Amino acid sequence: MTEEPRKNTKTQFALAIAQGISVAGWARANGVPTRTAFRWAKDPSVRKAVESIRRRTIDQAIGK
Repeated sequence: MTEEPRKNTKTQFALAIAQGISVAGWARANGVPTRTAFRWAKDPSVRKAVESIRRRTIDQAIGK
């Protein structure tokens, strides 16, 4: 697997986690091994992306 598709997959994963979708549920729906998804969930770059997405969402909600 090349780096670009994996990065896009991790971005979609972070977005799903920020929206409250379970790690296992996302993994099943996207054909990613559950163990891999849980490892990604611990990845600092993914955690940072989740927090950033959540922060932007809250900022947008407060701004309206």
